[in-house]
Amino acid sequence: MTIITKQKPIWARNWMIGAIIVISSALIISVVVDALTSVTAPVVTNPHNLWYPSGFGANLWNSLSTFTIQTNLMVLIFFILALVNYFKKNRIPTINLGRFKFSVTIYITITFVIFWSSLFKNTINNTDFHDSVALLSFFNTFLLHLFTPLAMIGYYLLTSGFVKWAIKPSAIKTLPIAISYLFIYLAYALIKGTFVGQVVNNEVKYSYPYFFLNIKENIGNFFIYFAIILVLFLVLFLIYYYYNNYQYKYKQRKLKSQEEEIKL
Repeated sequence: MTIITKQKPIWARNWMIGAIIVISSALIISVVVDALTSVTAPVVTNPHNLWYPSGFGANLWNSLSTFTIQTNLMVLIFFILALVNYFKKNRIPTINLGRFKFSVTIYITITFVIFWSSLFKNTINNTDFHDSVALLSFFNTFLLHLFTPLAMIGYYLLTSGFVKWAIKPSAIKTLPIAISYLFIYLAYALIKGTFVGQVVNNEVKYSYPYFFLNIKENIGNFFIYFAIILVLFLVLFLIYYYYNNYQYKYKQRKLKSQEEEIKL
């Protein structure tokens, strides 16, 4: 595996610091909204015999169960590790050049695409714009689903190409590792939704994180969205994989050109 030596640009440090500040703020706002909207669940008919928690703990659990919050946490962890790596004398290549950055970029892109293509309309319809807390949550939507994805995607595009990825190792090692989280999250979401409920309009309902995961009400919808997300993952995997190798070849050509100029 050939690695091109890279410098420590100031812009990268500022990018990481800015991303950490904004993403941390967005996650804190999510916790604040959960606290402000927490209420004691009323005693209501529970036709599905679901166990349902109430109050702040229930709200926080539901937030942490969303793909959005989990992928935002992934991005935050990546930028923190990358920033630590930035200041280390002997940097760890796997943080910036390995599977972690690659996988995190794929997943936050999925968050971006699915939200803006399928969920944003529902968010608008379900937001009470006369409620200050709802407005705060709506504003936070843009931080979680727009700023974070663009910050991570932009960073990936600008820092790729320092190592060339071979096809075989990427297919038999990187792909299974990268895609494993998708199936782990899916299993968790289905188990939680099946056995845990939440009170909505004085009615206990299944607490699947997203409507298309509700296999109890529409299993056909579930398989359609699952197929779409799976295909989206594979497409993004190929796009980011080939983009990295394209950038590697570009940097190699540029490096050789500079060496020839020095010889002249």
